[in-house]
This record gives sequence, structure tokens and C-alpha cells, in this order.
Amino acid sequence: QFTSYLKDFVVLIHEICHATAALFTGGMVKGIALHGNEGGETIAIPASFRGSFILVVSAGYIGCSLVGGILLRLGFNSQHARQTLILFGLFLISVSVLYSKLGELAYFTGIIWGVSIFVFVI
Repeated sequence: QFTSYLKDFVVLIHEICHATAALFTGGMVKGIALHGNEGGETIAIPASFRGSFILVVSAGYIGCSLVGGILLRLGFNSQHARQTLILFGLFLISVSVLYSKLGELAYFTGIIWGVSIFVFVI
């Protein structure tokens, strides 16, 4: 059962990376949704400059790998781990509130994982 929650968390991070890339390239994010079958979607409008679509589309897997690498690195170097995890938890909560609908799986996944990280760190 826990593995399904972990899979939803990874899918949420994947979708958040798409959304973050859209925002960083000057685009807009309409919403993030998880489907419960290890799938999700980010409804985003990429910026109009050439290549922004490719950046947004590829950001899911690349960003998820980067987030995983950063979290692994923090596990071996705990000097700034606490502050980074607090920011990460706040980021999860913020993105969930801003870009997912109240009561949907993406909303609850982001809130629960964000609060759990907060509780674990503090």
C-alpha cells in the first residue's frame, strides 16, 4: 500500500517539474492532476519562444532525476539538509494549493507529503 503512495509522490514530482519548466520559460500553468494509475498531467501553455515546448515536455523526467539526485546528495551531506527539506515541503504544499483542485489526488498527495516532510524534519 505504501508503494502506491510513493508512486503517486514520484508522479507528482514529475508533473511539478513540467509545471516549473513552463513557468521558468515564461509560460503558464493551468493545472496539475494525478490519475491514480501512475499517470498524471500538467496542463500548461509553454512560452512562445522557439524550443520552449521541448524544454517543458522533457522537464518531467530530467527534473525528477535532478530532484532525486539532490535528495540523495543531501542524505550524504547533512549540513543544509534540514533547510532544504523544509523548503521542499513548502514548495510541495504551495504548488499543490496553487495548481491542483481541492479534493483531488494531486492536492492531497502534495499536502500530505509536504506536511510529512515538515513533521519528519522538525
